[in-house]
Amino acid sequence: MKLTAEERNSSTWLKVKEYCEERLSSLRTRLETDLDEVKTAKARGGIAELKVLLAADKDQPPTIGSDSL
Repeated sequence: MKLTAEERNSSTWLKVKEYCEERLSSLRTRLETDLDEVKTAKARGGIAELKVLLAADKDQPPTIGSDSL
């Protein structure tokens, strides 16, 4: 998914982006706690998905499993 310049500047995208950034920060903080393997995997999966979504306003979004995540 790639957003146009107009879409990148829309109030809707800016709200979604803000939410995703807050959620990403929350998940990263959670990873710093003592989680079991399943919860750690879920948090990492959530982080990967949020990064892909946030990259929609970049020229080339990363793919799941890429080193840029």
